[in-house]
Amino acid sequence: SEKDVEDTRQRIREERAKQPTPFRRVIRLNMPELRFLAPGLLGPVVDGAIMPCFAVILSQVLGALAKPDVDEMRSGANFWALMFVLLGVITFFAVFGRIGMFIISGEHLIHRIRKLTFAAMLRQEMGFFDDRINSTGILCAKLSTVAEMVNGIDGRIIDTFIQVPTTMIVG
Repeated sequence: SEKDVEDTRQRIREERAKQPTPFRRVIRLNMPELRFLAPGLLGPVVDGAIMPCFAVILSQVLGALAKPDVDEMRSGANFWALMFVLLGVITFFAVFGRIGMFIISGEHLIHRIRKLTFAAMLRQEMGFFDDRINSTGILCAKLSTVAEMVNGIDGRIIDTFIQVPTTMIVG
């Protein structure tokens, strides 16, 4: 019956929606933004090395503060305070490179995915749009939500895969 056919179509659509996004395809779609990804990949490496460097500088500060001579202690404390400032500046640029470049790259990826999705919708036969599941509102919602879900795969996962091992290696 028509009800069974509609239920089967709905179940197939729900199963397709639950399928994971192929990571390689997302990376391939994002290749034109390599000029943003290359500096963006340097950011997590530097950011991953920040905490171990912070620990080394902090131990040096404690060593400088333990000196009995006041002038030597002040000189050492001032030097290591400047090192903390330098570490803060490096962290600023590393986080900007890590987050900013991946955001720019992700926005270009979202735009490209929306264009491809819209082109695929335009290639559908007329009967496709007669189905209640493919109404104008639902298709517009898919254009806005599906591309956003793919964006998180690209930047945040790559960022974490680079930052965590760097912290472990440097530490």
